[in-house]
Amino acid sequence: MRALLTRWAETARSVGAALLEVLAAEAGELQSDLQKSGRELRGALVLLGLAAGVAFWTIGLGIWLAVELLTLRFPAYGAALIVFAVGVSLCLLLFWLGKRRLRRLETPLDAVRRRTQSHAEWWQQTVLPEMGIETPAVDDDERLDEA
Repeated sequence: MRALLTRWAETARSVGAALLEVLAAEAGELQSDLQKSGRELRGALVLLGLAAGVAFWTIGLGIWLAVELLTLRFPAYGAALIVFAVGVSLCLLLFWLGKRRLRRLETPLDAVRRRTQSHAEWWQQTVLPEMGIETPAVDDDERLDEA
């Protein structure tokens, strides 16, 4: 009986130590993910800011173009129309790039869920079998259904 209690105490200590290591590693990964998300967000916001700046000047050019089209019938409006089209194209390209970059961001909550699932699988496949505890097998199809 005493040997059994000693074994249980050792198991509890090792599980506690392993849990503390997992939590410390998880905190480090969360900090890393937040830094990465911050860099990605900053880059996306710079691109969206550039798109807004180009849009501001393109709108000004569009207003000038409208005035030119109404007051003059010279070829100068053709050049202004080309510059306007280039400005709109550049604005749309910058907006698309910024939006694409925002979509690549992984929220910290999703990162924690992904790593928690990974930890749970590791416990079920490595630690629990070593302790003699059987776990039900989970098919990949079931795992995909849960996601």
